[in-house]
Amino acid sequence: MIINKETNKIQKINVVRLNRVRKIKPIKGVNNFQILLRTKQQILFFSIAAYLADIITQGDYNG
Repeated sequence: MIINKETNKIQKINVVRLNRVRKIKPIKGVNNFQILLRTKQQILFFSIAAYLADIITQGDYNG
């Protein structure tokens, strides 16, 4: 397989592009959004659990 100068140049450009992509810092807003979403899910879960516990215990008191 013969690699000419043009192919070699293209490969170097691709490597430079990959390196640029790797150096991008994570966006803080995305992480905060994920934490907020997880917190909302936990609140919803515990609200449902408390509601179901209330229904179950009402049956005990009502006879």
